Amino acid sequence: MVRYAFHVCILACTGIYFYHWLRRAAEAFGFWPAHQSVRQVLMLLAALFVFPAVNIWGIWAVVIFHLLAFALCMDGVHSIWKYSRKGKGGVSGKRFEWLWASGIMPTAAVAVLLLYGWWNMHHIVRTSYTVYTDKLIRKEGYRIAFFSDLHYGTTMNAEALQSICLQIEQERPDILVLGGDLVDEHTSREEMKELFETLSQVTTRYGIYYIYGNHDRNAYTKYPNYTAKELAAEMEAVGITVLRENAVDIEKELLLVGRDDRTNPDAAGRVSGAALVNGVNQNEYLVLLEHQPRNLKENSALGFDLQLSGHTHGGQIAPVGWLYRLTGFGEWNYGLTSIDGLTVIVTSGMGGLNYPIRTGKHSEYVIVDVIPTAQSLSWQVHPSAH
Repeated sequence: MVRYAFHVCILACTGIYFYHWLRRAAEAFGFWPAHQSVRQVLMLLAALFVFPAVNIWGIWAVVIFHLLAFALCMDGVHSIWKYSRKGKGGVSGKRFEWLWASGIMPTAAVAVLLLYGWWNMHHIVRTSYTVYTDKLIRKEGYRIAFFSDLHYGTTMNAEALQSICLQIEQERPDILVLGGDLVDEHTSREEMKELFETLSQVTTRYGIYYIYGNHDRNAYTKYPNYTAKELAAEMEAVGITVLRENAVDIEKELLLVGRDDRTNPDAAGRVSGAALVNGVNQNEYLVLLEHQPRNLKENSALGFDLQLSGHTHGGQIAPVGWLYRLTGFGEWNYGLTSIDGLTVIVTSGMGGLNYPIRTGKHSEYVIVDVIPTAQSLSWQVHPSAH
């Protein structure tokens, strides 16, 4: 209730600001805002303009708040300009006054930003990492293809999906890891089936593995388009393995351990970290698959070598990602880091939630090459010497 009241208060203040912003623009374009009928029309326009942003997760809220930010910045520039000129006039001064009053510049900036955001969302890039290990794995190492947070149906259609699957297959991955939130509350049952049927056609050497995110099982809606059982049954039917507090052993060298998402309402679905690694051969290369990049120090202490996560979107809408990094909010927002011997890779995801734009990080799929060090290879070639 408090959060809702705060949201309404912010929208009310935004509406008042845009009323005065529209009055200023009307005068710049030759309308006389002092007339009562004009003021009433402007009040109505401001209200209609702001009201759809009640849905904070809708695209219009993104438009409104970006426009508000640019308009306030323009107001700041105008105030500094006026103070520095100390009332000096001139043709250039009048032109700048008109540009400020008309609202053209912040409107154009938002239009450019949203066009960039749409392109950035749909332009999927390849991001690659090479990590080295002293553990005894085969000399060619292992190639893991990994992506998460597709939110299928919001940002990608069947044709684009086929194209990206072909790109991933051409990487010749040993393993394909699907890191959760590939579908969400807006994905239809038909889209869900289409997604997994297409993904299952990607050829890998050791299989395709899925972990749940916080959206896959429709946790945030009362009217899901498919049930959790239907989701699990579809993946099983097409040969995608769901890892949920269990592991799969690859050539007795690399162990994939998959966690259920911490938001799962079934609290019994998650076990303790200690129970998760109980009986695990620590001589193998241990890969933890967890949707949310949390408990990184604990995971390092448990003996994991590599953690693959998503969830953050890298900050889908600017400046969220920058603020996360600046304030230290969250354990890790994007990219590769090392924590006490644990290599953590967090992807920005291949799609986005709720709206098909990214003004922050790019969309991506990730290729991780796990390579043995020269020391590891020497142990394998001359084991008696060690």
